[in-house]
Amino acid sequence: MNFGDIVSVDFGIPIGSETGFRRPGVIVTAHAFLRFRPTAVFVVPLTSTRPAFPSHVEIAPDSSNGLDHTS
Repeated sequence: MNFGDIVSVDFGIPIGSETGFRRPGVIVTAHAFLRFRPTAVFVVPLTSTRPAFPSHVEIAPDSSNGLDHTS
């Protein structure tokens, strides 16, 4: 696993407005941390819902990330 990789993650059953179920997520753990502690990985869940927040980044599907929809 590397920073920026998109992986399939089971986030479990959502409570309230939490993200849940199996969905893609992007690894945001720094390379240096992954070298020494590969058992602790931070993943941000992806969604195809387009929120209107300027801090959100869209990831377009392509052959290298395996996404079906813009997330």
